Amino acid sequence: LLQVREQQKYIALQIRQKVKQRREEQLHQIEEALRAQWQKTQNQKMKALEELYLSNLRAIGEGHRQAKENEPDLEALAKKAE
Repeated sequence: LLQVREQQKYIALQIRQKVKQRREEQLHQIEEALRAQWQKTQNQKMKALEELYLSNLRAIGEGHRQAKENEPDLEALAKKAE
């Protein structure tokens, strides 16, 4: 009878250890999946911000070009004034 109890305790311990190990493996898999999803989202956000930044730089450059084209020709104005 004592031997049967010891066997039951040992079997119960093994079951608890297997359940604990399986749970830890599942948590690790979930963690990896969430980490990958988060990284993908961060990469998408970074790409969108880079595109917005480049678009704004192009707009600034175009604004400078237009401003330069609309600058008065100071030399021509000086000659007219003479």
